[in-house]
Amino acid sequence: MVNLTVLDLSINKLNGSIPKELSKLQNLQTLNLGNNNLGGLIPTSFGQLSKLRIVNISMNHINLTLEKLDLNHNNLVGPIYPEFGMMSRLFYLDFSSNQLSGNVSFQKPCNFQHLDLSMNLMTGVVTGLSACNYLEYLDISGNNFSGQMLNISNFPNLVFLNQSQNHLIAIVPDHSPRNKLVLYLATLIPTIVGGGFLVLLYVHYHHHKARTKKFQQPETTRHGDVCSILNYDGTLAYEDFINATEDFDLKYCIGTGGYGSVYEAKLPNGKTFALKKLHRFEAEQPGIQPKFQERGPSLNQPKAQKHSETLWFCLA
Repeated sequence: MVNLTVLDLSINKLNGSIPKELSKLQNLQTLNLGNNNLGGLIPTSFGQLSKLRIVNISMNHINLTLEKLDLNHNNLVGPIYPEFGMMSRLFYLDFSSNQLSGNVSFQKPCNFQHLDLSMNLMTGVVTGLSACNYLEYLDISGNNFSGQMLNISNFPNLVFLNQSQNHLIAIVPDHSPRNKLVLYLATLIPTIVGGGFLVLLYVHYHHHKARTKKFQQPETTRHGDVCSILNYDGTLAYEDFINATEDFDLKYCIGTGGYGSVYEAKLPNGKTFALKKLHRFEAEQPGIQPKFQERGPSLNQPKAQKHSETLWFCLA
């Protein structure tokens, strides 16, 4: 009896409870006790039958108080019997990662809240799950189910649903005017938002490009031609002269006259200038301007001209 692999006691008049001694048949793979008068509970010692593959206890008076059944990652084969749905206290059923086949259809009352049939070989349609209205978790992925996907409106408590890796077809929504409007808006609004974003991006790019170009203009262009007195900013010219002569350092002085000193300065545009800085007490005397105009061009003019083009300024 120790090596017994198949035990069929179906269609007899057996009564009482299922004997616990059956758990000693460690090599048992198939147990058929169907169509008898057995009652009571299923012995918990059946969990020791590690090789058991097929159990049939249908058409008996077994008192099934099972609430949670987790048989994931085994080598279970065959179909899932509809009678599982009639176990009123069973709310958790996990048959994932086995080799179960056939279709699935549970009978009412079906109180499953958690049902995992993923990664099996099951086929057929999934409409047989419509009786399980209390489902909160449902995973039927990784099978060979076909037909239409489940309509989630039939499962008001559902918070997780996975129907991937099957041959299911999405349910076509109702083409009522309201749904058409929703579909139209769902398509139009992202298009408008995306187009507006591209326009803003284009405007921002050109604005940034214009500002960058403006700030990168050469110093001589920003100031204008320093040789043109009409369009040159005198304040900027004065600052350039101060910087070029290091605040009128004597090493830049090329001559001294009765009214002031002449300095030679090289500005940022590369041109060299000769400029005359008047003594402050001389600049305040009347008639100094005509005298400066007479003497300015002649003061050290040959020396300045040996370097580059010269322009005379009077700085008091």
